[in-house]
Amino acid sequence: MCVWSKQSGLKRNQYIRIETGKDLCGTGKQHKSRPVPRGNPGREAERICSEGAGTGKDLCGTGKQHKSRPVPRGNPGREAERICSEGAGTGKDLCGTGKQHKSRPVPRGNPGREAERICSEGAGTGKDLCGTGIRGDKMNQLEVKDLCKTYVVNKRPNNVLRNVNLTVEEGEMVAVMGPSGSGKSTLLYMVSGMDGITAGKVVFSGREIGSLSTGEMSEIRLKEMGFIFQQMYMLKNLTIYDNIILPAYQIKSGRGKEGRREVNGRAMELMRKLGIAEIGENDITEVSGGQLQRACICRSLINKPKMIFADEPTGALNQQSAKEVMRELNRVNREGTTIMLVTHDGKVAAKCDRVLYIEDGNIKGEIRLGKLEGEEVKERERRLTGWLWEMGF
Repeated sequence: MCVWSKQSGLKRNQYIRIETGKDLCGTGKQHKSRPVPRGNPGREAERICSEGAGTGKDLCGTGKQHKSRPVPRGNPGREAERICSEGAGTGKDLCGTGKQHKSRPVPRGNPGREAERICSEGAGTGKDLCGTGIRGDKMNQLEVKDLCKTYVVNKRPNNVLRNVNLTVEEGEMVAVMGPSGSGKSTLLYMVSGMDGITAGKVVFSGREIGSLSTGEMSEIRLKEMGFIFQQMYMLKNLTIYDNIILPAYQIKSGRGKEGRREVNGRAMELMRKLGIAEIGENDITEVSGGQLQRACICRSLINKPKMIFADEPTGALNQQSAKEVMRELNRVNREGTTIMLVTHDGKVAAKCDRVLYIEDGNIKGEIRLGKLEGEEVKERERRLTGWLWEMGF
């Protein structure tokens, strides 16, 4: 039996190796022969217990790679370290979520945060919460159930939306099409909280917006939603740059000196990405329609929203400007922002993951095109045109 123990003549905290084959940390499992790293004995017991469990990495500084094995659960404080070293490859519910973790490597870091990240990833958030580049099962960013909207005109009810049901997943790009007066824009305004609901339910990011106060809904629209309209709605007395940063200055984090410095930097970064950095000091009357709409995209992204709502974002643009705007929206979507847009243009809709067709206030059908890849635009347009013809558009 080989032991790490103190020997005379060695410096403090130096050890020699031993193989105990004993239960060193009270788990009921015997530890295989391996060196025990130096340090706090209590913490070493936790490290040995967690054993790496599938990462194949040297997680505790022993110079040895850990082999794949399940890790027993126990004290929540210890669980943080165990889950951190898991590698999430056991397929077991290690942190009490009721969900089994999918097989993927988990990077090391702050143990407390890692436990929270892995736990929420196993529970289906659909986000790459631990920097692996792999997404879990996606959750719905937006859920609409039996949504109705009725306007009363001259004492006569006008049912604009009738029992609409739809979902939009995180990271999805969805287009809504339909004839004029079918309820497309009304649907967009209602699911984004800009218009009141007659009946039904809208759940945005896990919260039912109908139950929120006016102030709470305003906060969500400001911080978690971005808006792009056909008419740009920029303030004429402000420059392009000032219009972009204005929403960020309205939230608490953007009011202090440090906060505003961060906002200014983010605004310049967005303008560079969308190719309008050189027009930041221009008035809104001194730029083209395409440049102005790209500035509106920057403004919609300045507060890092979870979802963008766009009402005919290319409706007032020429063909070339429309292509540029859609290229930028596709890029924003690939970076993870969910987008829902209303359009009459089949070429615009063909660049979306999914297209919904609404008529007389009801969703009549949908077509899934998937993410836009490479040079497949013409084929997507052909498929969509055929489907719209079947829908009677």
